[in-house]
Amino acid sequence: MHASVQSLRALNAQLEYANQELAQASQSKDEFLAHTSHELRTPLNSILGFTKLILDGLCKSPQEEKELLRDVYRSAQHLLGIVNDILDIGRIEAGKMTLRVEDVPVRDVLDSTLPLVAVQAADKGLELRDETVRLEIPLVRADEVRMRQVLLNLLSNAVKFTQQGQITLRADLASHPGFVRLEVEDTGIGIPDDKRDVVFLKFVQVDAAQARRHGGSGLGLPISRKLVELMGGAIGIEDGPGGKGTRVWFTLPVALAKVVAPRRDSARVSGRA
Repeated sequence: MHASVQSLRALNAQLEYANQELAQASQSKDEFLAHTSHELRTPLNSILGFTKLILDGLCKSPQEEKELLRDVYRSAQHLLGIVNDILDIGRIEAGKMTLRVEDVPVRDVLDSTLPLVAVQAADKGLELRDETVRLEIPLVRADEVRMRQVLLNLLSNAVKFTQQGQITLRADLASHPGFVRLEVEDTGIGIPDDKRDVVFLKFVQVDAAQARRHGGSGLGLPISRKLVELMGGAIGIEDGPGGKGTRVWFTLPVALAKVVAPRRDSARVSGRA
């Protein structure tokens, strides 16, 4: 009889915990959907508003019309990025994300990704540094498109949440035998220790106020984690230099192929378009 009572108490405790988890997940999902709905409406309203101004002939000059068209294009890009994030997380959760894993030259991925964030960094007065340029980095086993997506997510986040200082890209070839570790380090607002696991969960954001201020779907890190794991690697977050800022890293397995020599001399990435 005593054993049965103890079992029932343990079962009730488990059920209560499960209910709390479900309630928290439901609340997080509701908050995510509310935030995402706002994020979708904002660029869509901009597109509709700017387009109407152009169609109504309210532009005072061809230059002003060109500026509005540029704003329409940027808003459309932002909207597409959010939709792609939602579609990606849906495919991953459904087990329908397929990767084309092959031997990938890391240098090519770095060289094609850094310029995509260089302009945004320059606009904020941030220095974007590449400390991998003189390294001989092995080929890795990865899906090149998805590897670039992960790296772009990390670099874009670093620029978004850094107001002054620099963004630094590094490659660590020694701490994880058989893997290449890429690091994106910033001098931004940082992430508290107790929130570092949370940022990799879908439907959860560390700070709702920060999310509204900086925009985005909040799915970049959850998607990055899933993609890195599908490619056989791992991802994590550490403090930046001196306990300030953030260092986000991910690893990818080394391919059984020769090392690719460095190609560039400059360690500073130009912010010019």
